[in-house]
Amino acid sequence: MKRFLLIPLFTGLSLALHAQYAGDALRFSQTQPGSTARFAASGNAHTAIGGDLSSFGGNPAGLALFTKSESIADYFSELATKNYGTPSSLAQGSIERMAYDSYLIGYDAAGDYYFPETDVNNIQTKNEDRRGGQTQVNMSFAANYSNKFYLGLNLGFAGINYTSNSGYSEKGFNVTENSNYQATFLQDQVTSGKGFNAKVGFIYKPNATFRFGASFESPTWYQIDDSYTEVLNSKYTNASLNYTNAAENYSFVYRLRTPLKLSGGLGIFFGNAGFITADVDMIDYSTIQFRGTNNLDLQTITDNNQDVFAAYKKTYNYRIGAEFRIDQIALRGGYGIQGNPYKNLPDASHTTKTYSGGLGYRVKNYYADLCYQQLTSSASLKPYNLANGSAPTALIDAKKTNIFLTFGIRF
Repeated sequence: MKRFLLIPLFTGLSLALHAQYAGDALRFSQTQPGSTARFAASGNAHTAIGGDLSSFGGNPAGLALFTKSESIADYFSELATKNYGTPSSLAQGSIERMAYDSYLIGYDAAGDYYFPETDVNNIQTKNEDRRGGQTQVNMSFAANYSNKFYLGLNLGFAGINYTSNSGYSEKGFNVTENSNYQATFLQDQVTSGKGFNAKVGFIYKPNATFRFGASFESPTWYQIDDSYTEVLNSKYTNASLNYTNAAENYSFVYRLRTPLKLSGGLGIFFGNAGFITADVDMIDYSTIQFRGTNNLDLQTITDNNQDVFAAYKKTYNYRIGAEFRIDQIALRGGYGIQGNPYKNLPDASHTTKTYSGGLGYRVKNYYADLCYQQLTSSASLKPYNLANGSAPTALIDAKKTNIFLTFGIRF
């Protein structure tokens, strides 16, 4: 006997959001799917479980069921040497011209290169405020074959809104000018975009104990509008000189393809007493790809695609979770690891770990779920990068806490 259930459903789920475009591409490719409190408490390991609204963002088949001292002038001098010749060739409004006019860098005519005019003994600070998010509206369909094989299809319409306001300040001594100085480098970025993706998955239930699931998530194809503004100002206390520049704005439109994702999962059920489940994802971040539009030069596209391939790699995400029921109360716990996407950075310090726990309560057709989730991660942030790889580096250990509360009625 064949039984089919076809359910068209619409929902909007929020995803945490996680200029050099290669860095933005990774940021927009790493997302934490929206989830109910129940599956968040179980580590978001639900590829083979299903039967929860989290399947909208997971397997759609479930619907059927700083440490080093340098100066930023070193960075500007490298840019000027690489991109320009004599000072007369420095483009008006460019960051290199701003640095030269502010006496942060000088030019050696004999060697035909630019050099920093500042001492390396300086005080550097950077403040950055990032805001925004990624959202997705899903249209999903699911089919049930004899209560053993479940198929799902999801069409997603994604959006990006992201802003970054960054201020870098450096205080030190300018050797050439024989004066103390303060340089301020301000960067602002506003990014928005729209895209679409698709996901297909299945769950196979050979018996009441085991469930196997898998899903394929296509890349998300985005068109992104990016506006980037930068300005460099400096002042010299001994000479009472201020160099103030007009901010320069760069606007681009480009297309971005994120990596595809393959997921597999296993669920083991203990009758009505609960279950244990585990998931694994495979994502190859080196396949991120940029494509140009009319106002973005092909060299920028080529450079950033090369940066992606050189910096990122294939990685795996792992999740495990459990739920145990005592009468109308459910106890849940979970753990997950989001793999290191960087080729040349150690896995131990560039993975994100998720710990979660929660409670659930069921009475007749009503339910309530509560989850506490903590994400821990480590990162190294640099305000700029020099050609030899050196730069002032901030080593950051971060903890993020989420609390989920879900109420529902089953019809």
